[in-house]
Amino acid sequence: MVILNDPLITLIQAPYSAIWASNANEQQLSDLVRLSGVRVDTQQQQLILFVSLKFGETFLKNIHISKRVSFLCASVKTLESYQLKGIYLSNHPCTPEEMDYQKNYVDGFCKAVEHMGISSRKKFFDCFFQQPSVAVRMQVEEIFEQTPKPGTGQKLSTP
Repeated sequence: MVILNDPLITLIQAPYSAIWASNANEQQLSDLVRLSGVRVDTQQQQLILFVSLKFGETFLKNIHISKRVSFLCASVKTLESYQLKGIYLSNHPCTPEEMDYQKNYVDGFCKAVEHMGISSRKKFFDCFFQQPSVAVRMQVEEIFEQTPKPGTGQKLSTP
């Protein structure tokens, strides 16, 4: 059983982290979706991934083919990056509170990348904040270092 530590939880949930989820279909072709937010559960063992129906149609279809899910996060400030692998557990339509959480994450991410030359934060926000969305619960089983540096790819956890 993998327990996420506090520094990793902070990075995962930070609005300055770019976040994606990935899975594969029956031919093992990958699909990657940009998430509109993520939360770590109170037991620090599961992630709740917020997936827009507009962007995540293939991802959501694939979770019924294979339960394997990968979550990726990277700080746009430091490039500190991790890949968390695990198993799909469940999903539900996002609640109004979860939609507000996503709105705050996307707004925070837009602010974090302004220094990169994004000239219209509102356009960027309108592109990435898409509703309706689904909350996908994932059990974390493995964590891998992905930060660009020597040692990248090292497994950091053992189930």
